[in-house]
Amino acid sequence: MSDEQRADGWRGRFGSKIGIWTLALEGIEIRQAMDQAKIVEELGFDSLFFGEAYGREAFVNSTLLLGATSNLIIGTGIANIYARDAMAANAAARTINDAFPGRFIMGLGVSHLPLVERFRGHTYQNPIDTMSSYLEALDKATFMAKGPGDRPTRIIAALGPKMLELSREMADGAHPYLVTPAHTEMARKILGPDRLLVVEQAVALTN
Repeated sequence: MSDEQRADGWRGRFGSKIGIWTLALEGIEIRQAMDQAKIVEELGFDSLFFGEAYGREAFVNSTLLLGATSNLIIGTGIANIYARDAMAANAAARTINDAFPGRFIMGLGVSHLPLVERFRGHTYQNPIDTMSSYLEALDKATFMAKGPGDRPTRIIAALGPKMLELSREMADGAHPYLVTPAHTEMARKILGPDRLLVVEQAVALTN
């Protein structure tokens, strides 16, 4: 399957084109979080994305939320690439993708220096070079378990032009966080029409 075909398939599955991005599920117990995911689905949202910082492991969390729902798309927004090597991320994503085809999006990001160095004990390096090397390692990672073998859809946390260009060249799209409509317009121009643009924008709901 080509990158363009994969992106087209996702665009068809994003029915309402409006999903939820939240860290609030970290503040409740996991079984309650699973119940909340069901409610998100029942309310008509097509997707639920969450971040990874000090709490639950992103891929395990995705599996539990997928198992608790029927059609809801679950995405990591984002999984920290310093938290696991590329082979581990590839194995986790492929396992989830095989179990819940068409419902999982692997969002990856370089996180932030304090989270990487102070809390994880790694050395934070050049974001573009680090992400590029990680994506190359994902493509080369060995995975020998029986299954469909489709490469999981992946999007990259991207704000600046260089990371957006990398999202276009080495991923299925981008996942900008806390941005404006003007930034979204700029990101689409860089990504082109055939890449996913999954944007987190803060909104206030009123009557």
